[in-house]
Amino acid sequence: MLELKFKPGQSSYEEMVNDLLGGDYPAFEELERFDCNADQPEEEEHASSLKDVVAALDHAEVAHTETGYSITVYCDQPEQPAEIVPLFITDAKNQKGMKALENGVTFTGITLKELSEFYAIRRGDKSCIVKLRTDNIPEEDRDNAIYNAVIGNRSGFLAYILFMLSENYAEGILGMEEFRKILEYSEKKGERVISPAIYEKLLRAAAYTPDKLDSVEEMMERLNPEVVDDEFRSLIKTFKKAADTGKKKRRGRR
Repeated sequence: MLELKFKPGQSSYEEMVNDLLGGDYPAFEELERFDCNADQPEEEEHASSLKDVVAALDHAEVAHTETGYSITVYCDQPEQPAEIVPLFITDAKNQKGMKALENGVTFTGITLKELSEFYAIRRGDKSCIVKLRTDNIPEEDRDNAIYNAVIGNRSGFLAYILFMLSENYAEGILGMEEFRKILEYSEKKGERVISPAIYEKLLRAAAYTPDKLDSVEEMMERLNPEVVDDEFRSLIKTFKKAADTGKKKRRGRR
């Protein structure tokens, strides 16, 4: 499931859909068309075999612990034994795999970015994903942790800034990957310079779309200091000041 958000005045629904699904380099591609009206007895049987498990689920609660976070699931007893696991916890992490579903089953050692309302349930060879109300998720901290995990490092941050300030989605996403490789190569040699391409994009944003600078600053506040250094924070403040000065001059001419 994917939720898309954009700020009024910076984009539109039609532009976003066209960027994602249209053009020469769509982000998504339809691979196969399914007949939604066709009989699917196997899937119906699959769903019904776990219906009692879904009905038994009540809610879950998150708690902060010394080793991170824990999730406790509360439920009634299903008709037959079943298993459950928070969706973003994998078997690769030893004790964090599937557990028998019972009232008060607890998962520990969970990181911020692994917290969500989605769970995998399983009985035998049947499994599915369910959404379960999960209380006490520190949503802002969790979102910030996800931002840091996705951005990764300084090179990833600067490459993402280039993408954010691009006028065209397809060109931006292609340019971001190439730019990231160049930055990572430079940092391996001990060079921590800000590319002229970033300066150019910031200049254009300050002149024509200053609201984008607000979006950049907003994202920066979510990231760890080692990802966004003081040099870049100072640079953004300089461009925002220039953009504000430009706005005042344009108002003065009216």
